[in-house]
Amino acid sequence: MSEEKKNFRKLSSYAIIMILAAVIVIIIAAMADDRETKYEDQITEKEQLNVSIQNEIVRLKDENYTLGKEKEDLQSQLETQKTALTVSDTINQVLILWQESRADEAKAALLAIDRSALTPEQTAACEALDQLLAAAQTETNESEPQKRKD
Repeated sequence: MSEEKKNFRKLSSYAIIMILAAVIVIIIAAMADDRETKYEDQITEKEQLNVSIQNEIVRLKDENYTLGKEKEDLQSQLETQKTALTVSDTINQVLILWQESRADEAKAALLAIDRSALTPEQTAACEALDQLLAAAQTETNESEPQKRKD
């Protein structure tokens, strides 16, 4: 019987070792499965982040395009305003020259204005100045013969 007890003890020791080995293998497998799940979660999270970044890039490109168009429009408006200001300054100079009785210089400055790009108000001002200068020249022409008679 002692031999049987020895064999039983050996067999039970092997059984316990086998059971412990199986438990350890199961624990390691569970840990590996948990790591795999974590890695999959990280990959999914990074993919979502990449999609989010790509969407943000597309949104920023669209915004950049829109802002570029707005910039072009504003630059065009600025150029138009600068042209209008230049014409207004020239009209003002013509008026100052007329007030200083320098009608010939005023007429030359008025003729130098490109009337194709004028606003309706500027066109009306130029026409009024044309009439004013024409009237002033007519008065000058009429007063010269009287001076000669004297």
